[in-house]
Amino acid sequence: MNRLKTISIGKLNALIHIKAATFIAMLFILLIAGALWVQTLELPYPSDVFPKLVFASVGVLAVLIMLTTVVDKSEHFNLTSELGRSQYYLILASLIATILYIVLTEFLGFYTATLLFLCTMFIGPLSAEKRLNYRHLTREIIFRLAVAVIITAAIYACFRILLQVPTAKGILI
Repeated sequence: MNRLKTISIGKLNALIHIKAATFIAMLFILLIAGALWVQTLELPYPSDVFPKLVFASVGVLAVLIMLTTVVDKSEHFNLTSELGRSQYYLILASLIATILYIVLTEFLGFYTATLLFLCTMFIGPLSAEKRLNYRHLTREIIFRLAVAVIITAAIYACFRILLQVPTAKGILI
C-alpha cells in the first residue's frame, strides 16, 4: 500500500491510459491478423504456409502482450523520458531505409535489397554509440554483418528452397 502512495495520481492515470491503449491496439492487431488468416484459407498448399505462420505468430504475440498488460502490476512509468536528437535521426534514417528497401527491391532483387537493408539497420545505430573504441567497433561491425548475412541466408532458404516462393529478381540475386 505504501508503494501506491508514492506514485502520483497523474502518473497513475497516465499509466492506466497507456495500458488501456496497449490493450486496445493489440486487440485491433489481433482482429486484423484473424481477418488476414481467413483470407489465406483460399490459398493452395505451398503458398499458404508462410502467410499462415506470420498471421498466427502475430496473433499469438498480440494475445501475449494483452495478457502481459492485464497481469502487469508495475507502477513504474517514466513520463519525463524524451527522445534526444540522435534518436530522432535514427527514426528518420530507419524510415528512409525502409522506403529505399521497398523501392530498390525491384532493381536489386529481394535478397540483395534485404541484405543491404539489414546491414543498414544493424550497423546504422552504431554511429550513435560514442563509447565504442576502434577495436570494439570493428568487432561489432563484423558481428552485425555476419548476423545480417545469416538472416538473409535463412530468408533465402525459407523462401526459395523450402516454400519455393518467387521473389523479386533484380540485377543481382
